Amino acid sequence: MERMLPSGPTVDVAGTAYDFTTPRRIGKQAIDVAFTGLDRDADGRAWVRLKGSRRATRFWLDEAQPWLEVYTADQVPPAPHRRGIGVEPMTGPPNALGSGTDLIRPAPGASYIGGSGVLHG
Repeated sequence: MERMLPSGPTVDVAGTAYDFTTPRRIGKQAIDVAFTGLDRDADGRAWVRLKGSRRATRFWLDEAQPWLEVYTADQVPPAPHRRGIGVEPMTGPPNALGSGTDLIRPAPGASYIGGSGVLHG
Protein backbone atom coordinates (compact mmCIF):
# COMPACT_ATOMS: atom_id res chain seq x y z
CA MET A 1 0.00 0.00 0.00
CA GLU A 2 3.01 2.31 -0.32
CA ARG A 3 1.30 4.29 -3.12
CA MET A 4 -2.15 3.78 -1.54
CA LEU A 5 -3.33 1.75 -4.53
CA PRO A 6 -6.13 -0.61 -3.58
CA SER A 7 -5.51 -4.31 -3.79
CA GLY A 8 -7.31 -7.48 -3.01
CA PRO A 9 -10.47 -9.14 -4.21
CA THR A 10 -14.05 -7.96 -3.98
CA VAL A 11 -15.58 -9.66 -0.95
CA ASP A 12 -19.06 -9.88 0.52
CA VAL A 13 -19.27 -7.64 3.59
CA ALA A 14 -22.37 -9.35 5.06
CA GLY A 15 -21.73 -9.97 8.74
CA THR A 16 -18.45 -8.02 8.80
CA ALA A 17 -17.59 -4.71 10.47
CA TYR A 18 -18.41 -3.04 7.12
CA ASP A 19 -21.97 -4.38 6.98
CA PHE A 20 -24.27 -1.42 7.56
CA THR A 21 -27.42 -2.94 6.06
CA THR A 22 -28.88 -2.77 9.56
CA PRO A 23 -28.44 0.81 10.82
CA ARG A 24 -25.88 1.17 13.62
CA ARG A 25 -23.33 3.64 14.93
CA ILE A 26 -20.09 3.99 13.02
CA GLY A 27 -18.38 5.06 16.23
CA LYS A 28 -14.60 4.99 15.96
CA GLN A 29 -14.56 2.48 13.10
CA ALA A 30 -12.20 3.60 10.34
CA ILE A 31 -13.66 3.17 6.86
CA ASP A 32 -11.87 3.54 3.52
CA VAL A 33 -13.80 1.05 1.43
CA ALA A 34 -15.42 0.87 -2.00
CA PHE A 35 -18.75 -0.98 -1.99
CA THR A 36 -20.55 -2.57 -4.94
CA GLY A 37 -23.51 -4.93 -5.29
CA LEU A 38 -25.58 -2.23 -3.61
CA ASP A 39 -29.20 -2.73 -2.60
CA ARG A 40 -31.42 -0.53 -4.78
CA ASP A 41 -35.00 0.71 -4.56
CA ALA A 42 -37.67 0.39 -7.28
CA ASP A 43 -36.21 3.44 -9.06
CA GLY A 44 -32.75 1.86 -9.20
CA ARG A 45 -31.31 4.14 -6.54
CA ALA A 46 -28.95 3.00 -3.79
CA TRP A 47 -29.20 5.04 -0.59
CA VAL A 48 -26.82 6.01 2.19
CA ARG A 49 -28.42 7.37 5.34
CA LEU A 50 -26.31 9.19 7.90
CA LYS A 51 -27.82 10.34 11.16
CA GLY A 52 -26.11 12.36 13.85
CA SER A 53 -27.37 13.68 17.13
CA ARG A 54 -28.88 16.77 15.48
CA ARG A 55 -28.99 16.10 11.75
CA ALA A 56 -29.79 13.47 9.18
CA THR A 57 -28.60 13.31 5.58
CA ARG A 58 -29.61 10.92 2.83
CA PHE A 59 -27.50 10.39 -0.27
CA TRP A 60 -28.57 8.49 -3.39
CA LEU A 61 -26.82 7.26 -6.52
CA ASP A 62 -28.33 5.80 -9.65
CA GLU A 63 -27.54 2.58 -11.50
CA ALA A 64 -24.98 4.32 -13.74
CA GLN A 65 -22.75 4.24 -10.66
CA PRO A 66 -22.47 0.69 -9.33
CA TRP A 67 -19.70 1.58 -6.86
CA LEU A 68 -19.71 3.70 -3.71
CA GLU A 69 -16.66 4.84 -1.74
CA VAL A 70 -17.08 5.58 1.97
CA TYR A 71 -14.21 7.33 3.74
CA THR A 72 -13.81 8.47 7.35
CA ALA A 73 -10.39 10.14 6.80
CA ASP A 74 -8.83 8.52 9.85
CA GLN A 75 -5.37 8.45 8.25
CA VAL A 76 -5.32 12.15 7.37
CA PRO A 77 -3.17 14.25 9.72
CA PRO A 78 -3.38 16.37 11.76
CA ALA A 79 -5.93 15.38 14.38
CA PRO A 80 -8.76 16.00 14.86
CA HIS A 81 -9.22 14.53 11.42
CA ARG A 82 -12.72 13.07 11.52
CA ARG A 83 -15.09 15.99 11.05
CA GLY A 84 -17.37 14.19 8.63
CA ILE A 85 -17.62 11.23 6.31
CA GLY A 86 -17.01 11.09 2.58
CA VAL A 87 -19.55 9.32 0.37
CA GLU A 88 -18.62 9.19 -3.31
CA PRO A 89 -20.54 7.56 -6.18
CA MET A 90 -18.23 5.84 -8.66
CA THR A 91 -18.64 4.17 -12.03
CA GLY A 92 -15.78 1.80 -11.24
CA PRO A 93 -13.68 0.67 -8.30
CA PRO A 94 -10.56 2.49 -7.12
CA ASN A 95 -7.71 2.01 -9.59
CA ALA A 96 -10.12 1.05 -12.39
CA LEU A 97 -7.74 2.59 -14.93
CA GLY A 98 -5.05 0.17 -13.76
CA SER A 99 -7.22 -2.91 -13.25
CA GLY A 100 -9.75 -2.40 -16.06
CA THR A 101 -12.55 -3.51 -13.71
CA ASP A 102 -15.86 -1.91 -14.72
CA LEU A 103 -13.92 0.61 -16.80
CA ILE A 104 -16.20 2.57 -19.13
CA ARG A 105 -14.85 3.24 -22.62
CA PRO A 106 -17.36 5.43 -24.47
CA ALA A 107 -17.00 5.61 -28.23
CA PRO A 108 -15.99 8.99 -29.65
CA GLY A 109 -18.93 11.39 -29.39
CA ALA A 110 -20.81 9.13 -26.96
CA SER A 111 -21.74 10.14 -23.45
CA TYR A 112 -22.27 8.38 -20.15
CA ILE A 113 -24.65 10.02 -17.70
CA GLY A 114 -25.28 9.24 -14.07
CA GLY A 115 -27.01 10.99 -11.24
CA SER A 116 -26.73 11.37 -7.50
CA GLY A 117 -28.18 13.66 -4.89
CA VAL A 118 -28.19 14.71 -1.26
CA LEU A 119 -31.26 15.30 0.91
CA HIS A 120 -30.98 16.96 4.32
CA GLY A 121 -33.47 16.66 7.12
